[in-house]
Amino acid sequence: MISVAGIRQDLSFASDFSPCTGQPAASNWGKVDFVGPWDAYSTIGSNGYAGPESGYCGTSGSAPYVAGVALLVRAYGPYLSPSSVRYQMAQTAYHVPGGAPDHYGAGVPRADWALGFTPPGYTSASVVNQKPKLTWNAVPLATEYRIYRRVTPNLAPEWVYWATRTTTSYTDNTTTVSSFFGWNSHSATQTQVSYYVVAYREGLETGYTGYATFIPVGTPPF
Repeated sequence: MISVAGIRQDLSFASDFSPCTGQPAASNWGKVDFVGPWDAYSTIGSNGYAGPESGYCGTSGSAPYVAGVALLVRAYGPYLSPSSVRYQMAQTAYHVPGGAPDHYGAGVPRADWALGFTPPGYTSASVVNQKPKLTWNAVPLATEYRIYRRVTPNLAPEWVYWATRTTTSYTDNTTTVSSFFGWNSHSATQTQVSYYVVAYREGLETGYTGYATFIPVGTPPF
């Protein structure tokens, strides 16, 4: 769950006065994760609460703004866990100068910053002697890394627990590949082998390190 409060266009917290005609100030504060625009232009149009320079206002507009950034982060990282999406947004949010954490949380989510963020431990990939090799940075406090794998297209492309490492690299010697492709650059008709890595500490998930996709030689199964 992500909690959202509202801010004015001048970045002031929307609680000391109302920017909406006929509506009292109503942005709560306390345990706040992020803030979003309280009054903004919207396709919903004027609803009777709109101020003179906006089409919509209230935390009903702030929350969709933050949700939209989360959706973009998730779209660019389809296998990110909810906590990883939240972490990525928090690490790249605009921190409002002087903004109290109980009012502003991590700040205003920035889609452009969030999508360009490389979290600690993010997996990179290469092909060595036609074998896929994954490498990643150490995740703080992790004691082991579990590698998951799946093959697509497939009638039921399920992720399979594939290997465990205590180091920060893994070579899949059971799979032969011709070249490496990013997750969003392969053809939908091509067979692909995908991997992702999860960091664990004492059996509990502590971090997600990203994933990579390979286009293998031949036909499945691999």
